[in-house]
Amino acid sequence: VVQLQNLAHTTESLDKTVPFYRDVLGLPLNGTRDPLAQQPQKLDEEMSKFTATKGMSFRAATFRIPNAAFGFELTEFTGGQRKPVRPNIQDIGSVTLALQVRDIEKLMTELKAAGTTLVTVGGAPVNPSGNPNSKLREIVVRDPDGFFVELQQPDPLPASAANTTGSILGASVQFSIEDSATTVTFLH
Repeated sequence: VVQLQNLAHTTESLDKTVPFYRDVLGLPLNGTRDPLAQQPQKLDEEMSKFTATKGMSFRAATFRIPNAAFGFELTEFTGGQRKPVRPNIQDIGSVTLALQVRDIEKLMTELKAAGTTLVTVGGAPVNPSGNPNSKLREIVVRDPDGFFVELQQPDPLPASAANTTGSILGASVQFSIEDSATTVTFLH
């Protein structure tokens, strides 16, 4: 493995989920074409085999994440059987996109205005450091499909924040797993 290219997340509808990431969180889209103007395309035989989605159509939107070595891809499959999945954060196999943000209070205003589901008890960012003087704040929310997004305002802000415009400063991916030893063996 050389690098993580994109974290892919399947959505019910790009029309509903792209605006959450683009307009509410402020992630920039890759490319100049509007992914919502694109019509789903039938998958060719090789892509159908690759995704095990014979006969389905597909469209996608990819976001750039500042200061991250990977992108975030939303995928939409149509024309076949699908079912929504809404795991709890502690459920084996759940995934969280963790975004470092410049100003969590500003984002909270946007999230609340958009009717975002807040997972963190109390619906407000918490300071997990135990230091009352720390400006570190974190909150977990669900996107329109129920996918977990952790927003973290680090303290201090990373040096890269000075060269980054917008709300998002970086990202990582978190996985809930059943057994660390088994997962580490698989990854190695």
